[in-house]
Amino acid sequence: MNCYQCPRPAMYLVGPEDAQVPLCLDCNLKHMQMIAMQNDMLERQMNYLTDYMGVITGLPGLVPKFPERRNVVVEGVTLNNIKIDRSTIGVVNTGSIATVDSAVSVLKQSGDSQLATAILALSQAVLNTQSLDTDTKAKLIDILSMLATEATAPKERRRAAAIRPLLQEIATYIEGVAGLADLWNRVRPILEAAF
Repeated sequence: MNCYQCPRPAMYLVGPEDAQVPLCLDCNLKHMQMIAMQNDMLERQMNYLTDYMGVITGLPGLVPKFPERRNVVVEGVTLNNIKIDRSTIGVVNTGSIATVDSAVSVLKQSGDSQLATAILALSQAVLNTQSLDTDTKAKLIDILSMLATEATAPKERRRAAAIRPLLQEIATYIEGVAGLADLWNRVRPILEAAF
């Protein structure tokens, strides 16, 4: 049975019992991340309403709230390929970093070391740069995660039409950042050739 969203084999059934759809590992991960983001938004809204209720009644802090989520600072973590050192990892999706890391391993094992090196170098440079704000870093790592995942598919099955706009988006984000722009100019032809 194939995934409802892509041609990969399905591993999960998602949804109500009478209308479940099959999803592959990657699509299920995206589905779970979407649910987690929705829950985070709902928690923030509930905390706001709890505070608002406390202000109106004159009894603040009487109703429990969801605990505030804090960024986790991780130092000296090494995945198989990507090294994270003195980086605020809580701001960047660790799932996306792990996806890039495992895709780089797959690409190396399949003999496409030039593409693996290009994705790895760009990902590591984005994580290490101090010139980008955390939101932009997170967006770039998410884009690189999608690109890396697609790169692990056989070349004839890669969705080039979906990836080419992402390559343009990467260029837009890093065109003004000196070290990244130079690296982008070196790896861009490799990435474009892959798709």
